[in-house]
Parts: sequence; C-alpha cells; structure tokens
Amino acid sequence: MKDMSNPSYKKILSFMDEITFSNENFREKVLQTFENLFGYCQSIFWLCDDNNDLFEPITLNIDKYVVDDYLNNFYQLDLLVPKYNMQKASKQTVIKNLDLLPPELYEKSVYYNDFMLKYGFYYDVGVFLYDRNSIKGVVNFVRSKKEKPFSTSDIMCLEVISRFLSQKTSEFPHHFVSVSKENLINPLKNKILASSQDLRQPDLTLKEAEILQLLLKGHTNITIASELFISVNTVKRHLQNLYRKFDVSNRTSLCYKIVKP
Repeated sequence: MKDMSNPSYKKILSFMDEITFSNENFREKVLQTFENLFGYCQSIFWLCDDNNDLFEPITLNIDKYVVDDYLNNFYQLDLLVPKYNMQKASKQTVIKNLDLLPPELYEKSVYYNDFMLKYGFYYDVGVFLYDRNSIKGVVNFVRSKKEKPFSTSDIMCLEVISRFLSQKTSEFPHHFVSVSKENLINPLKNKILASSQDLRQPDLTLKEAEILQLLLKGHTNITIASELFISVNTVKRHLQNLYRKFDVSNRTSLCYKIVKP
C-alpha cells in the first residue's frame, strides 16, 4: 500500500463514493464504475453459490453468446473458477490467470486456444468477494494481448476495492443471493406440480427439471450428461425444449428467467 500512487488513491475513493449509496442495479453499477474510473472495458460480475459454482453473470461489453459458449464448453477449464481454485482463492482476493499458469503453458492450453483466443481475450484477473469465509461473488476483467497487462498498481487497487465490495455483501446481502440446492429443487418441483393448474408455468418433464437444476448450478452440457447418465446430444435436445417452454433463446436467458424473482 505504501507504494500506491496518489492518483490510484483518488480513483479508489471515487469508486467507493460512486458505489456506497448504489442499491438498484448494483452489479451493473460496479462494472460501469470500474470502466469509467479504471478503464476496465470488458468484465463479468458473477454470483457464487454454496458449492463455489458461478451463476447469473452480469456483463459489460461481453456478448451473451460468449458467456453461453463459456458455460457450455469451457467453464471447467477455467482456473479462476473458485470451485477449481479454492486453495489459491482462500489466500488471495485478486488473482491473475498468469499467476496460475506461466505464459508458455497458458498459450498451449485448450482453454486459451479454443476460448480466450477465439474471442480476443488474453489477460484475465479475478476479484473474489467474501462474506466471512464464503465466496459470494467474483468479478472478472479481461484484456486482449495487444492491451497492457494488468499492472501491480491495478492489482493493489483491486485488492483494496475487493475488501470494500466484500463489506457490501454483508450490508446488502440481496445483491449477492446464493442459490442453494434446496432452493433450486423445490421451486422446480412446484412448477411441475402446479403446471396443470397454472397456465403461466411451463409443463416440465422430470428430466427437464433435473437438467434445469444442474444448469442453474453452473454445470456444462458434459457434466450434466455425466451426472444424469445421458448423452450430450440428449442434454442439448432437452435444453432446446426448455428454451422453447420458457420462451428464451439461450441458457443465460433461461437462468435469468428462473433465478430472478
């Protein structure tokens, strides 16, 4: 902290001033303020459930189809996901992807070549937000290889802001609602049971409800197939049925529609 420049302090204070009294569209406001003050132009603000899985992303300048591709095919390969990186995340609140894997290995990885490179990303930094000992949210910032890497000053600012945002999780827990397994399963069962009486609820099959439960917990098509002992193509077919029944076009919109009150 002693090496932090005066302009960095001013940015942090300005950020806190902007966010302190922000209650509506909180996560959108956080990402927008990061862009305005720090120039972080592409970002995602995730919620984190009790199993350390990420869900319900809010994005800034990242298209939904990119998030869909990530959730469908690359989620399990991302070393910054808390579920796969708890040992590191429990010790640091801000982690860069190149802290976890050196560039020469990173650039040979499937995750980089099939996902990050495809969408023009190279640098990725994760900011972990805690409520006591539980991670309640993660903010990711990405940059292309042509842009400057995240500097030591960036990381120091993010570490200070992460503590501030973590405090907000305690003060305003409704911004960081964690979906437990029970809370997911019971509403879905109710939808099925009530569907014949309430025309607003889609008539879900038991298999569709099972897939929806896993989807909301951040599972990919591959892990859903493994969990339910069905093929990936069968998972995709059920997902298409769910999109049709809920009148959405992708899994991100489906998750929004289910999770939001």
